[in-house]
Amino acid sequence: MTKIFRALALLLAAGTAHAAEPAAPAKTLEAEYIVTWLGLPVYAAKIAIAWNGERYRLRFHAEAVGILRLATNTTTVEWETTGRRAEGEVQPERFLQANTFRKQTRRITLAYSAKGPPAVSVAPPESPGKRPPVPEPLKAGTLDPLSATFAALAKPLDAKTCGYDAKVFEGLRRTDVRLEHAGAERTPAHRLPGLDRQAIVCRMHAKRVAGYEPKHFKQNPEPLPPAILWVAKHAEAGLWLPAQLRYESQVGPIYARLTRVKSANGGSL
Repeated sequence: MTKIFRALALLLAAGTAHAAEPAAPAKTLEAEYIVTWLGLPVYAAKIAIAWNGERYRLRFHAEAVGILRLATNTTTVEWETTGRRAEGEVQPERFLQANTFRKQTRRITLAYSAKGPPAVSVAPPESPGKRPPVPEPLKAGTLDPLSATFAALAKPLDAKTCGYDAKVFEGLRRTDVRLEHAGAERTPAHRLPGLDRQAIVCRMHAKRVAGYEPKHFKQNPEPLPPAILWVAKHAEAGLWLPAQLRYESQVGPIYARLTRVKSANGGSL
């Protein structure tokens, strides 16, 4: 199930510190999702976005619900990122991750500098030899999952097609993500306030580059099947929103559907 978190977060991600400056009023948006497997709700997720045209902050929360809460190892996922967007480029500053697995919470921090790969902290550390480490050169030039998400959602509102590539590193794994245009359709959950009735349909390809345990490739051989993503613009927020994501897993189709959206102006970062 953790694959669906990475997909949603990837679609739903310089400098260590900056001098204080007057902050413009931020636009804020909250979007809630329900993740279903075989028609049953298994996870509830929410992404909160705040940005003022330059700086951004994203928070992502997901937790198991229903009968899965009693059976799954991963019960809660908490991610947060902050950064800047300048000249169309996203520059993350700090990414925080707290995942509860088998009643233990592992915290991962990525701290970005102007040059080179991010500094990584993992506490508690994983057992030695559990996974092959990501080489330092493969960490450079990457985005955290939420900054990659923001870069995809902040495209121009008059866009007509998909077209996005990102090198994503979340502290333990490096993944290359590519969106491919697959047409246009009526927006799923189109009655939500502010959401456009027409959606762009994208195929999302994810390539596992480094840091994955051997069992991942035994359970899911390369290439992974693409996920299908519906994105619709939200004019008030000035962003595109994932309206629905579908992934055909080996145990059946998994959906993440937008169920609620709320936006406002005048917030703060």
